[in-house]
Amino acid sequence: MGALIRLLRIQDWYYLLGIALLAVVQYPVRPAFMDVFRVFSFVSVYLCLGYVFNNLFDRDEDFAPKNPFKEMDQKHAILITSSLTLGLMVIAAWNELLSETLALIALSFAYSAPPWRLKRFLPAALVLNGVFFGFIHYASSKILATGSAGETAVSPSLEFTSYVFLIFLPLQYVHSLEHRETAGRSVRTGHKLAALGFFALPCLPTIWHGTEGLHPLRELTLLYSAACMAALLLIASPARARKAVRVISMAFGILLVAAHLVPC
Repeated sequence: MGALIRLLRIQDWYYLLGIALLAVVQYPVRPAFMDVFRVFSFVSVYLCLGYVFNNLFDRDEDFAPKNPFKEMDQKHAILITSSLTLGLMVIAAWNELLSETLALIALSFAYSAPPWRLKRFLPAALVLNGVFFGFIHYASSKILATGSAGETAVSPSLEFTSYVFLIFLPLQYVHSLEHRETAGRSVRTGHKLAALGFFALPCLPTIWHGTEGLHPLRELTLLYSAACMAALLLIASPARARKAVRVISMAFGILLVAAHLVPC
């Protein structure tokens, strides 16, 4: 079981299921159990494929403990990735998400596979990571909206999808600083200032709408950005700062879910 968890990199993405959970608790109509199952089955396979896809094309760069594909034949690695891709397409077709999912698979290929390897270009990597993870909320919301609720189904607002996109831009930037540190390259003050600027991005919707009529999403996003900025200022190492930001992000997700479950 431990080998399977490592192979599918479950330990790296399980916490991101919180984005799907938030879409469920945000939905204005109580979803049926089958709709919730469809959400989590799709998101689990989607995340699994995204991380495994990255492993496939990073076999020559990663260390063996980090990338289990280095310990197996390339044909088996391709077979596993192809099987997950086919499985995701089947689940996507079941949930009326096939066209969007095919587009995301194509972006994943361009992100990881040579000769494009867009992950090597920081602006493209930031935007694509925002798209990849923002899609989790979009897909979860669409599955619920096209579920078994029938005439009571409500098309959800995409506001939080945009928040997820804005939140993952700075997270990926801090990840790039961690790679820079691991490679022995210096992390300068300008890099830290840029990270602080990225963490101000999730505040833009609040600035745009103003402080009047703040709801839990915008209030907690302001607190989230402030906490992440404090972590970057107080922790010198990007690797340790990224761990702190990940903990803050998980706490932020828990608070958001709680804010939607507890009646005002």
